[in-house]
Amino acid sequence: MTELSWLGVIRHGESIANAAADRAESAGLEVIEIAERDADVPLSRWFLIVASFGSLFVVSGKRHGEHIDLGEEGAEVRPTLGAYSRNYLQYVWTMTSGVTVAAYCLWAFEMAPKSETVPFYELSIVPFVTFILRYAMLLEQGHGESPEDLVLGDRMLMALAVIWIAVFGSGVYFLH
Repeated sequence: MTELSWLGVIRHGESIANAAADRAESAGLEVIEIAERDADVPLSRWFLIVASFGSLFVVSGKRHGEHIDLGEEGAEVRPTLGAYSRNYLQYVWTMTSGVTVAAYCLWAFEMAPKSETVPFYELSIVPFVTFILRYAMLLEQGHGESPEDLVLGDRMLMALAVIWIAVFGSGVYFLH
């Protein structure tokens, strides 16, 4: 076994104002001086719905996979499994995947500029929906217990993720 010699933590998204506030606090200043303002990035309601229901989709698939793997002993290992039947979990992932896809479509159409030449955001719907469908198929086969292993271990899911990143990223890069 190798010994860990260094461990770093990366903080994503520290704003200029937060860094200035930290400096002012450590210097004992009451006024925070910043030369420029952070960019205003509005948080879309559609994005919140996609993230929330997408998470519930993954969690219900995870519980379904645990139901299959643990069988009748599932409620002893994880008490919440006793409260949910496999059919109910399938219903939950069906509903949440539908809401996730619908919200993503509405978000993509909302994000799209009116005068675009290539509909990148709208085109990103295709790999997104295909990803959800492939993931649901794998859940149906009982592979959902470990979502991270499922996504990273399935070449089709990885390819769809790369395609989505390329198409959506092109929209961000070329249209803004």
